[in-house]
Amino acid sequence: WSDLMQILKNLKENLKKYKDFNMYNVTEKITLSKRLAQCLNPKSLPSGLHEIALELYDIIFENIRQNQNNYLGDDLALYSVGLFPFFQFATVPNKTLYLNNIIKKHYLELKDEEFASCLPGFLTSILPCLDDQNETLIKSIKEIFLKARQKVGERVFYGELWSTILRTHRIRLVGMKYAMESIPIYKAPEENAEEDMKKFIENFYPNLNVLVINALISTIEDENVHVQRN
Repeated sequence: WSDLMQILKNLKENLKKYKDFNMYNVTEKITLSKRLAQCLNPKSLPSGLHEIALELYDIIFENIRQNQNNYLGDDLALYSVGLFPFFQFATVPNKTLYLNNIIKKHYLELKDEEFASCLPGFLTSILPCLDDQNETLIKSIKEIFLKARQKVGERVFYGELWSTILRTHRIRLVGMKYAMESIPIYKAPEENAEEDMKKFIENFYPNLNVLVINALISTIEDENVHVQRN
């Protein structure tokens, strides 16, 4: 890992030195994204190396967004493959760095349609950490989710949340907890109650009869008793 540390430091220095070079045009970007992802291995590499790797992601995203009119294109998927699985296993300082310098600074500043395309991985990555014991971290994640909802709209956000609950066993409990906490209790207005209820369901329970019902069935049939109780 000490050799990797020096390589990453050299890359960081070169990226800062040649700021005018558009990183979107790197010929070996697949290799680069793979190597950076490997540098985020939580089991065999130290948090100090993770920190430098995150700084490099920050520099690369900054470069591409400036040179590509805030558009990451195919690079968004390439680099997200390494970033998204890392967050759950990172140390608290690196989680904070990840949220501030990667998610808030870059992902939440993407164009709405581009951010929506990575929303499933985004939710799967960050949701498990709502069970963390660090209140500051939890507060930051909830603020990020609120901004994400404002960015793509409630219907898109909750559609992906219910989809994630349906297909991803490990986030069902925390996903249901977030749904219960964030979805408001419906209160019918005095006028246009039927239309208002329809809009409410479309926003918070999109595709109710298929997606949401099957997501709820998946929680009832889950092997984890805590998921069933929830």
